[in-house]
Amino acid sequence: MPDKEILIIDDDVRILDMLNELFENVLNIEAETAVNGLDGLNKIDRRAQLSKGQFKLIITDYSMPEMDGITFTEIVNRRYPTLPVVMMSAYNESVTLLPRIRLHKYFTKPLDIPKFIKTIEGVIRA
Repeated sequence: MPDKEILIIDDDVRILDMLNELFENVLNIEAETAVNGLDGLNKIDRRAQLSKGQFKLIITDYSMPEMDGITFTEIVNRRYPTLPVVMMSAYNESVTLLPRIRLHKYFTKPLDIPKFIKTIEGVIRA
């Protein structure tokens, strides 16, 4: 099996399952999942330690236990500055978030699936 291309981080298992299904079965993009920012960061760091290269894209939720999407993205921006991060949230926080963190794109839930897919494919296929 090829290396996973995307890491999806969300504490809602239904969202993880839906996005994983979308990527792997509809778009033919391999995805890995994590249940919060700390879990996601551990998976990114472990992959780097194993010299497997970076994920092509991280998709993270905004509000999660253990480590939220903002803290997670701040750390990823410092450690892996070329790694694109897409954030999704049920809240429209993009205006206040953008000055603090570097995001490729911010989506509010419920997701606009056609726009979401176009963004993801643009990053993965670049």
